[in-house]
Amino acid sequence: MENTLLDRQELEQAADALLAQKYPDQPAETLTEERERIIAELDDAVGQAIISKLNLEQLESYLGLLKSEQEDSSVFENFFRDNQIDLNAISNEATTNYVKQYLGGENA
Repeated sequence: MENTLLDRQELEQAADALLAQKYPDQPAETLTEERERIIAELDDAVGQAIISKLNLEQLESYLGLLKSEQEDSSVFENFFRDNQIDLNAISNEATTNYVKQYLGGENA
């Protein structure tokens, strides 16, 4: 299983866009470590946002799915759909908050 909650390619694209905004004159190859840090932090931010929206029963089920190392993404899609959790909205909100912080908010 991939080590990211979100699609790795989407995370890479988001990281590249953030780096281009924050460091417009810096060559991309010099920002490899920062890129990987952004990818990990963004994925973590979305994961934390998801967990914060789950009740205890949902959380236990979700953690069980994570521990089972499911290869089939439809299992997770079904979990979110069956529990009426709008993963896109949660992901968008977490991403927006991360971008604001990274580009100029707290700790920037």
